[in-house]
Amino acid sequence: MSVLLAIMLSTYVYNRVNSSTTNHDNMLSVQTTKLVEDVPIHVIDSSGEKYISGLPEKVTVSLDGPRNVLAQLTNQTLTVETEDLVKFPNGEVGIQLLLKKLPSNVTGSVVPRVVNVQLDERVQKEFAVNAIIDANIIADGYEMGNVTVSPEKVTLTGSREAIEKVHTVTANVSSGVAKTESFIQTHVAVVVKDSQGNILDVNVDKKVSLTVPVYQKGKKVPVEIVLAGQQNDYTYKVESQTVSDLTLLGTTEQLEKVSKITATINVSQITQSQTLEATVLVPQGITISNPQQVKANIKVERKVSEGE
Repeated sequence: MSVLLAIMLSTYVYNRVNSSTTNHDNMLSVQTTKLVEDVPIHVIDSSGEKYISGLPEKVTVSLDGPRNVLAQLTNQTLTVETEDLVKFPNGEVGIQLLLKKLPSNVTGSVVPRVVNVQLDERVQKEFAVNAIIDANIIADGYEMGNVTVSPEKVTLTGSREAIEKVHTVTANVSSGVAKTESFIQTHVAVVVKDSQGNILDVNVDKKVSLTVPVYQKGKKVPVEIVLAGQQNDYTYKVESQTVSDLTLLGTTEQLEKVSKITATINVSQITQSQTLEATVLVPQGITISNPQQVKANIKVERKVSEGE
């Protein structure tokens, strides 16, 4: 009985203390410090004529203030800005990073507070984008059609020196992707290089979309008209035909075996010249990329016997 009483008394005392501590915490506003990392930097340039390079993308902010307030401040709610670039000459300069719009009961500082950057004249220019597709991504027996780039042009922003060096503006699909037998549509980054192949420090306003149609390889072969069932009393001659060649689709191995396509016309009941439709014979595993009706103008003459 005494043991049970001791346990009950201990539990009561613990709950009283814990409740007291919780209530005490709710009544406190503790002053503390906090480091917030990866805070983005907003560039201020009232002239709109400056191009800045060498600026870190993000910084760390050190804060001091009430714990409950600091808990609500994140890298999404804090604002770090550069000084207005309009007051600096072009060239290498040191600029301050300013922490803005803090609550009145919070103080803070930016790490680093000053950064060295390069300022230049800001230039924008539009360039056409050329698509470069590595042929190794196309499966054997297939080939690319005409590649479409959308948009066809992009706007580059950078220093005058960098923009004047632009030599190529390309959207690339490399052999790093799996081989394909089908239509490709992909969004890719634009790569900007100078005449020496060096990537330039410029901003591109958007990615581009590449559309690459992929077809089975085609092989153009002649169409040979074969006249079947010729009667002994007549002569038959193909004077003209509507289709002289066809493009075949298939694997490289299959296409290598085909040198022509045969189109057959049955003339067993024909005794007069006329135009007739032929039946095209397509080898197994081969398809015709441009199926069309094949007709031939057949000249028919009766043979003259020696006694006539």
